[in-house]
Amino acid sequence: KKFNEALEDCYKSITINPKNAKTYYNRAIVQKELKQYDMAIESLNLAIQYNPNYAEAYKNKGHIFSDLKNYNEAFKSFSQAFKINPNLDNLLGSLIHTKHCIIEWKSFDKDLEELADKILKKNRVCSPFQSLMFFDSPELQSITAQTYVKEKYSDKNDLITVLDKQPDKKIRIGYYSADFRNHAMSFLFANLFELHDKSKFELIAFSFGPEKKDEMYYRISAAFDQFINVRLKSDDDVIKLSRELKIDIAVDLMAFTQYHRFGIFTKRCAPIQVNYLGYPGTSGAKCFDYIIADKTIIPEKNQKYYSEKIVYMPDTYQVNDSTKKISDKVFTREELGLPKEGFVFCCFNQS
Repeated sequence: KKFNEALEDCYKSITINPKNAKTYYNRAIVQKELKQYDMAIESLNLAIQYNPNYAEAYKNKGHIFSDLKNYNEAFKSFSQAFKINPNLDNLLGSLIHTKHCIIEWKSFDKDLEELADKILKKNRVCSPFQSLMFFDSPELQSITAQTYVKEKYSDKNDLITVLDKQPDKKIRIGYYSADFRNHAMSFLFANLFELHDKSKFELIAFSFGPEKKDEMYYRISAAFDQFINVRLKSDDDVIKLSRELKIDIAVDLMAFTQYHRFGIFTKRCAPIQVNYLGYPGTSGAKCFDYIIADKTIIPEKNQKYYSEKIVYMPDTYQVNDSTKKISDKVFTREELGLPKEGFVFCCFNQS
């Protein structure tokens, strides 16, 4: 992932042919990876200038505006892409999701009905994560995941045998995530990492998220025997490193959530691979051996929709921090500007 070198090559290519829309599009992709969002949008605008029917450019503008939480502009971009080519991969799901973000409900039922119909036909119309938001249907979620994995990855389920594993050696667990920082996942997981029995287990973190050395980063990194930043390594390089370190169990804390690196697992980075917590739906892939759950998250009647073997926890699958201090402050409705009576609906997601 040599983005700076790639960006230099894009500029050289533009010098050779300054009216090539594809080159501006490629530059925007690299700029987006480098978090140069304003410059990426400018590059996409130039791509559209030289090719007004460039649906992919409009689609990627939509994704950048979504990342910036500018959902009105994202909606405009996705809508234009849809007018040009409604069959672009995952475009319909992105368009519908953006409608929900701007509280556009006029075609809500019709949109989801169309989306469900296309998913059942195994069309690539939305991402697995979007299917969790749109549908309370493990069948639709499973089909979406399978369709996504089949198109995007080589899901060969290559087997790695455990060679010369001595009984007295520690089991080496690799945790893979982009969220070893101030993030909801880390707030849940931090104490779990600290409570591993280090006489039996060796912990190695593979971090590929934004570089934010905040309070949670320092706490979590201290709990691991090794904390390795692999953000700029390719999936193949991370697989190679995992095998060299002889990881026994690879735990993916992401699956299809933001910044995921699903490709690391499709070619097997460890003999045993586990999908846990970050994405409670099925991966739809052969490469994951297990998913950790409970019978609320995955009732027995829904087991058939999961590609993984299900490991049920006795009470809840969701770990939490037992050291967390709970405030004893009691807030009143009055100080929060709420009416004295009535039911209050709350959503603390991303708050």
